[in-house]
Amino acid sequence: MVLSVVVSRGRGQVDGTPFRTVIASTAYIINVIASQTLAVAVHRPQDAALVDAVMATLVGPRFDPDAHTNATLLYNLACYHALQGDRARMLRHVAAAARLGKPAEQFRRDRDFERYWGDAAFVAATRERGGD
Repeated sequence: MVLSVVVSRGRGQVDGTPFRTVIASTAYIINVIASQTLAVAVHRPQDAALVDAVMATLVGPRFDPDAHTNATLLYNLACYHALQGDRARMLRHVAAAARLGKPAEQFRRDRDFERYWGDAAFVAATRERGGD
């Protein structure tokens, strides 16, 4: 595969597509891959290395849930942190996913969060958006 890259006056393109669009598309694809991998692999012990790789490379240590707009990725990361017993990170991701429209009922039905169902901070985080 050969890509045509053009840079002129501070504006760049890849095969006729502006860099800004390419970067946004790449970020979206990375988020989808990370989200779907977590959704499936987090419950499969044989896929622990895959989950670790996603967390280390696609999500990364500087991941800020408040800076992301993919509610499904944030929800799946909240599930991951809940299963890891990382309450603080789980709560940040729950609040961010709720702010982006994930319904409180979804958190209350998902067994990944079962140990937190009675936690006042968890209940408050699911209502971050002013939902039920």
